[in-house]
Amino acid sequence: MPGAAILAGEAALRAGAGKLTIATAASVAPHVGAAIPEARVISLGETVGHGFQADSTRRLAELAGKADAPAGRPRHGR
Repeated sequence: MPGAAILAGEAALRAGAGKLTIATAASVAPHVGAAIPEARVISLGETVGHGFQADSTRRLAELAGKADAPAGRPRHGR
């Protein structure tokens, strides 16, 4: 369910974010992109248990290091 990513993205835009990048699980990335077309949505690989793959966590760390105001939350399943 992409609800949290969509709500956080919309809140960031309303708060004045100039450019928005959302990195999220591959299974929900298309839904997030459709809901917030002005955002750059990055699809991260998932495990069978819906966690991020090891290479995805490294990619996420790289992206967060470039962001002015990174935000996130652990995934608690579906």
